[in-house]
Amino acid sequence: MKRAYLFTLCLLVVIIAKSQSGPGILTGNLVDSTNKALNGATVELVSFHDLNKKATVTDKNGNFSFNNISFAHYKLQFSFVGFQLLTLDSIYFRQERFDFNLTDITLKPAVSTANLREVIVYSEKPLVQSKEGNISFNIGESALSAGSNANELLQNVPLAPRIQPEKF
Repeated sequence: MKRAYLFTLCLLVVIIAKSQSGPGILTGNLVDSTNKALNGATVELVSFHDLNKKATVTDKNGNFSFNNISFAHYKLQFSFVGFQLLTLDSIYFRQERFDFNLTDITLKPAVSTANLREVIVYSEKPLVQSKEGNISFNIGESALSAGSNANELLQNVPLAPRIQPEKF
């Protein structure tokens, strides 16, 4: 009797697991406003149920595809550099409708570059470095380097013995 209950329980678990992993298929094509295929655009399929995410990249013809999609509600996001993000909400994979073919989804160019900000990366070397017992002075980082000759720079190097210039 216990074996019958155990067998029934296992069979029920397998049926439930099988019913939740559906044969969902989603295909489509991504183009720009001139109907030119977008190669390398990112397409993400996000589940509302468990927030799992599947992602793919469009091929040279702008095609994308997702297979073995579980039955649930999803949203689909399209992104590409220089174009506005596009989100399609509420795609519902179910037993009655498990395949979707989305043809010629058009991404619009980014409205303006006014939102882009300038980024400046600044790096500097220290003026005086001590490395392996040697002390080095980075002339390029010194404010005295502009408009000075080598003799004047050597006179102003910190921690250096004062060199008297020879007179000719």
